[in-house]
Amino acid sequence: DRGIRLPAADTSVRFLFAGVWFERKGGLIVWEAYRRVRERFGKKVELTILGPLPKKLQATSDTLQAMGIKQHDFVTYQRLVGEFYPRASVLLHVPPVAEGFGMVVVEAMSFGLPVVASAVGALPELVKQDKTGILVKPGSVPSLEAALSAFVIHPELVERYGKAGRNRFMERFHISQMQGALLSVYRKEIAESAASGKMG
Repeated sequence: DRGIRLPAADTSVRFLFAGVWFERKGGLIVWEAYRRVRERFGKKVELTILGPLPKKLQATSDTLQAMGIKQHDFVTYQRLVGEFYPRASVLLHVPPVAEGFGMVVVEAMSFGLPVVASAVGALPELVKQDKTGILVKPGSVPSLEAALSAFVIHPELVERYGKAGRNRFMERFHISQMQGALLSVYRKEIAESAASGKMG
């Protein structure tokens, strides 16, 4: 059980991207899609990047500030859950090729954050399209641009999807639920093994 997303002091949509492996986690796609959305909506959007930028994207602090981007090479887990999740509006997690479970997605949902995610790996099982977030075409800048724009044009989606994501987290991914599900698997296996005479 985590905290909750803090209300914004203004009407801007604050996107959060967290990925040590910038390109593998879709950072280049996020950068270009956000750049287009920033050109369209200006200061209505902001982006926080947690993780180092590749050399080709490294810019001066003035340039990043002009783009509405805050970037940190590294933050502690305590700052992630105590500062960055609570102050974000939407999590962006868009690996272009493959992804495993996507723990960052579950963590964001625990804070009531809607999620924009690639439709790869287990992510479509975590993010329910148009309910807890938006699934985008893997590797597609236009698809991601449209998703980001949707939260600016329809800001009520932040609250609606975020609340649904928080509820889904509590129902499916809270530690008590995960432990119960795992215990059920063990009990079923033990019962089947006992019935077939494999135990002892």
